[in-house]
Amino acid sequence: MTPNIHAHYTDHGVLQFCPVKLEDGCEINPGSTLMPLTRYGKHCRLRPFAVTVKGQHCEERTEYNGNPCKAVKSLSEKVAVLFGGQGAQYPGMLENLINNRSARELLEIASETLSMNIKEICSPSSDAKAMQDTRITQIIVFVADLMAAEVMRQKVAVDFNKVVACAGFSLGEMSALCFSGAISFNDSLRLVKTRADAMAEASGDAMCNIKGLSRKNTEALCSRFCCQIANVICCDRVDGDCSNNVYVLAGTTERIDFFVNHICNDVEAGNGVTARKLRTSGAFHSTMMKKAQAKFRRVLATIKITFPENYLVYSNVTGLPYRSEAEIRKLLPLQLISPV
Repeated sequence: MTPNIHAHYTDHGVLQFCPVKLEDGCEINPGSTLMPLTRYGKHCRLRPFAVTVKGQHCEERTEYNGNPCKAVKSLSEKVAVLFGGQGAQYPGMLENLINNRSARELLEIASETLSMNIKEICSPSSDAKAMQDTRITQIIVFVADLMAAEVMRQKVAVDFNKVVACAGFSLGEMSALCFSGAISFNDSLRLVKTRADAMAEASGDAMCNIKGLSRKNTEALCSRFCCQIANVICCDRVDGDCSNNVYVLAGTTERIDFFVNHICNDVEAGNGVTARKLRTSGAFHSTMMKKAQAKFRRVLATIKITFPENYLVYSNVTGLPYRSEAEIRKLLPLQLISPV
């Protein structure tokens, strides 16, 4: 089968199919899909970001050899930006950002658009507990994420120009998509508010963390206590050491309380396994968020999405870069009910 490739031909190279061989000087346009048996000429130039069917991505001015692709490129030439999610908020969180003109403009736009005094909500004298309300938290963290990016763009311009990828934890993925240009700031504000309100309406359940168990054993306990893995914070190591494994579980308040009591009082506690109930207002990233997912999807359908050509944006659902605008529309609502 002929792969879906759109190539720019140069005087120095030609493009062949099945398996593909890219001769010296050949260029591939953004978003192209490559066969897994693709071979690359020594000086082949790949425009960001072609993606293989195995999910590998190809970057500009990088030499690729072998199957699967092996990139030869200095790490110092690549920078990734990671955005925080709920839990990153704290009183005074904007104090080091509001003196930057570009960041302050984003704050003003968000405050006016949402009719919220975000600066006051985030002031040093704010009530930290009140900032945990997901209807507030998601908005202020999103705005702070983008404000921080504007500050970085000016303070560390040399490194910031090397950014090739971005990602964010949970809500932070919205920040990453906005940063990449996939979704405008105003549309992102609308989406984040919809997400926050819908998740708040679907709240009432609980979450806890568990540390020190393998994923297999954690899933077995989830099945036993009728809860779900919602966040994968630190997963199994190759050497089998589970001591630093951390998962966040979601379920009804009754089931989560029962689970935490079991871990604290039963045999697992003797093996260094710990669990703690978290201060959240709902069972986020679980099937209990299906109503919120439906509302979010309806609004997302009205939002313009432009597939980013200059950055890789990683999905919380797959752990891989998005490959198309259609994939963003498919996976972004799925994130609300899937482990991140």
